[in-house]
Amino acid sequence: MEQLYGTLEGWMHDFTRFSILILEAIGVVLILFAGIRGVVEYARHRPGAQLRMASAMAFALEFKLGGEILRTVLVRELSEIFIVGCIIALRGILNYLIHRDIHEQQKLQKGEPEDAATGPSFWKSIFGGRPHTD
Repeated sequence: MEQLYGTLEGWMHDFTRFSILILEAIGVVLILFAGIRGVVEYARHRPGAQLRMASAMAFALEFKLGGEILRTVLVRELSEIFIVGCIIALRGILNYLIHRDIHEQQKLQKGEPEDAATGPSFWKSIFGGRPHTD
């Protein structure tokens, strides 16, 4: 019985590590494609490029966050729990900021004024407005 338990635990450990790898890889691929697509759409002055890129980044972060949550299954020491917890917190904060930016972009597309309390969107504060074409 002890040997069966050890075998099953090994399989579960391997399956969990493989699942983490798959989720992380999906997140990386989505971020890469979203970044390339975002740059191309922004260069072509397509309306809504920022919103689509932010949505894709948020979607990719969900996969990365899922991988970190699965990683908690493998954690055996308190120091590892702290590191994984910090990574989860950072990804959660990033996800919150991206979703806030998506909400602001959607309001702008509907023609609603920007909220004075939150100011301009995160991306707009970094990259400025759309380039003007004369």
